Amino acid sequence: MSFSEVTAWFARYTPMLDRFVRERGLTIEKYYHDSPVWRFTFAHPHSGNGAVDLWRVDENLCHVHAVVWIDDARSGTRALRTHLRRFLEAGDDCIEKELNCAIDETLSWRPDQWLRNGVSDDAREALRDVTIVKTG
Repeated sequence: MSFSEVTAWFARYTPMLDRFVRERGLTIEKYYHDSPVWRFTFAHPHSGNGAVDLWRVDENLCHVHAVVWIDDARSGTRALRTHLRRFLEAGDDCIEKELNCAIDETLSWRPDQWLRNGVSDDAREALRDVTIVKTG
């Protein structure tokens, strides 16, 4: 897929995506890491940062990916939780609904449920998506 195909695909959804950014108070990183993705970022209200990514897969297919992370400068680590929500057929209504669901889901993730050593049974399933990576 060429860059012009990617930019044309996102151009079809720009009015809806710009409205989504304004309404949710997000910042946007277009073509994050030179990929066919727009990343919508925010400060997570419970701690750290969050992002929801909209990936163009092909002309009629995209997927939404959610991530939250907290950096620990002292230890040089990053704790993160990710979730590939699902693949979906491209279309304004589907994309907007899925992006809003992804934001709402990430906002419900609380660090005390997935950063501590002792894990409750309720949080155990959520922890399967948690990864600790060395950042320094």
